[in-house]
Amino acid sequence: MKKLLIVDDEPDIRRTLSLLFKDSYEVLEAGDGNEAVRLAGSRAPDLVFLDVVMPGMDGLAALESLKKVRPNMIVIMLTGEQEIAVAKEALDHGASMYVTKPYEPNFLRAEVERLLTAGPAKANEKPWRVAEEP
Repeated sequence: MKKLLIVDDEPDIRRTLSLLFKDSYEVLEAGDGNEAVRLAGSRAPDLVFLDVVMPGMDGLAALESLKKVRPNMIVIMLTGEQEIAVAKEALDHGASMYVTKPYEPNFLRAEVERLLTAGPAKANEKPWRVAEEP
């Protein structure tokens, strides 16, 4: 069974996502970036949902650390942060997707299935780019 790691400092977000995916995947949860990196190293999730704004190690720092631990891991940034510069940085550092909250559950389920079916190599290809600021 594929494993998902949900990383968010808000317990309600983790619980909601866990309920959304627990029937189809093994779901792991972390409340911060440090815990996420530890779990990624020991439990090897196939896909990570990663918030950007968290106390301690934020999501962008966690993304860099996660990619060092498991370079081919699929990471979906799932956050309330809507700054295009943050999205660009996340995608440049290896995130497969950047989804802002609130998210549509059916869309999220479909994208997880698509990314996991495609596998890490295809999931981490970027067929788009974010235009540079002038």
